[in-house]
Amino acid sequence: MGSTQRRQPAPQGGRRRAAASWGAVAALAGASAVALAAVGAGGAATAVRAGSAATTSATSPAAAAGPSAAPAALAPSGPRTIAPAGRPAAGSSPTTAAAAVAPRAGSPAPSPAAVAVAAPAAGTTVPATAPPATATTAAYHRTTAPAVGRSGTALTLDGVRHQFVGVDAYQLGTDWGVNTGCGGMASDSQLSAFFASLPPASLVRIWGFQGSIGTTAATHQIDWAPLDRVFSAAAAHGDYIVLSLGDQAGTCDDSSWHGLDWYQGGYRDVVDPTGATPLSYWTYVQDAVAHFESSPALAMWEPMNEAEASTCAAGLTGSACFQGLTCPSESAAASALRSFFDAVGGEIHALDPRHL
Repeated sequence: MGSTQRRQPAPQGGRRRAAASWGAVAALAGASAVALAAVGAGGAATAVRAGSAATTSATSPAAAAGPSAAPAALAPSGPRTIAPAGRPAAGSSPTTAAAAVAPRAGSPAPSPAAVAVAAPAAGTTVPATAPPATATTAAYHRTTAPAVGRSGTALTLDGVRHQFVGVDAYQLGTDWGVNTGCGGMASDSQLSAFFASLPPASLVRIWGFQGSIGTTAATHQIDWAPLDRVFSAAAAHGDYIVLSLGDQAGTCDDSSWHGLDWYQGGYRDVVDPTGATPLSYWTYVQDAVAHFESSPALAMWEPMNEAEASTCAAGLTGSACFQGLTCPSESAAASALRSFFDAVGGEIHALDPRHL
């Protein structure tokens, strides 16, 4: 954390993203995976390695594993109007393997041509004010213990130690009829084909950020329909979701770098420079956990993508901060990160004690 020129952002603000478009997810489904590990006292997950075949492991407390549940049905429900302020606060290393992602038995993997979706042409802007589609929300029912659990530092499936295949497909929550999205959009049939191409009980990590996925483009209300669609497709094929709830650089979220002050408590305040993130991070996490904690497709939570408590150089913001970062105090940064993951992980587990 002590360097001033750490990482150069990829074009359009991306970094370490094996799937820069939906077309790349087709390749991921055929050949690559992401290793995942659990971090923090709350036992939530963070990505460790992307774009390569890998297995997964766990390194923190979690609920015991149990039998998996049947996919939940969908029921219509309107979006919730967002309050402009947050609520007050309440009180591993992966082992890599050369395992290819093979098609599910009896279900051939789709060709890239069949799965890929063309992103908008260069210079084309998807209107942010397009009227949202009718909102639907999954009528999730609380199950017994979730299928994905832990035993010591190992992940389990239905109580048995298991090595999972994982794929980082961050853009799956994009739904241009509802949200602004982040990356390419897949149709219902393409989502189904994607999950069908994975080995049974695969882990798929996706972004569920407030600024691009969790709120409508037109009204900035919470609308879980785009993520419900992904969770439903995963459940239908017996796969599991790792849901990431925020981004270090604010990419596809609040467009703001999260520095030391933010990790020391700023995450409880509203940061809304663009009008797309009217909830505080803290409140958004609470709402997301309350909605998805009973989904049979949920595997684990990731509070923050690539968390670090570095200081952004003056004049830079968002992903541009990767061009100039400093860490004036390693001990202060470490303490802030630990406090953040303890608080957020603790809140997640208070609302959802069953999942990693």
